[in-house]
Amino acid sequence: MFTKRVAIGMVLVVMMGAAALPMACAQEEDPTPENAVETFYTWYLGLLTPDETGEWENPLMGAYRESDALTRNFIAQVDELLASFTGGGYDPFICAQNIPGTFMMSDVEYDGEDVAQLVVTMDFANYHAFTVELVNMDDAWLINDVVCGAERTPEHVVQSFYTWYLGYTRWDGQGTLPNPMVDGAYRFHSLLSDAFIAQVDELLASFEGFGHDPFVCAQDVPTVIMISDAEIDDDTARISLTTNFPNHEFAVELAQVDEEWMIDNIVCGQ
Repeated sequence: MFTKRVAIGMVLVVMMGAAALPMACAQEEDPTPENAVETFYTWYLGLLTPDETGEWENPLMGAYRESDALTRNFIAQVDELLASFTGGGYDPFICAQNIPGTFMMSDVEYDGEDVAQLVVTMDFANYHAFTVELVNMDDAWLINDVVCGAERTPEHVVQSFYTWYLGYTRWDGQGTLPNPMVDGAYRFHSLLSDAFIAQVDELLASFEGFGHDPFVCAQDVPTVIMISDAEIDDDTARISLTTNFPNHEFAVELAQVDEEWMIDNIVCGQ
């Protein structure tokens, strides 16, 4: 049975590009499940991110076999899966065909001393979450499986949405600064209820000059969001969020729509 032992909050990681990343995936001095997953996916997605010359590498062509963040059993499992694809298939490490730019990790849950798991979300405009399972071997945490389709809990819905939102607003310094409110991109996100989208539309239309960002309850977008456990009452839920801004806290309210959890309101100023 998995239990939470360490609460680290949700961590957003922004990719840099392949040229800036080391080839190896060795863990840092602090061998924790979080570090193992962050180190591997920073390296993995970094290979998929074009560098300044536009060059990138597909790790499924063989680079994953050299990673010391994976168990030999999992590498063999991936080898077998890739060999079974007769068409395009999917990437078994990210459970998708498209390439994400950022990812976020949940708190770790442990089963005894040597087995752990956490949920990873990517910056897609829909619910996209998968479970990374790890084992402790010789005092190092190694990824032993990636299970696609993590349960759609209130926490995972909020994590998935903010992975996308914070990822959408990242800027490489080229062109126009991305803004999901100006672009209207939030209107097409599948994790927001129709009622909440209409509420945000009305709020933004009421601003005279500069207003606040109703999704993060601030004028600037934070780089780190920490998500608490949900308080669930039948078909509604409430989750408190804090950020890297000092004394910054707000709440996300969710409701079940067609038996699926969706974000139905954001309350600023706890």
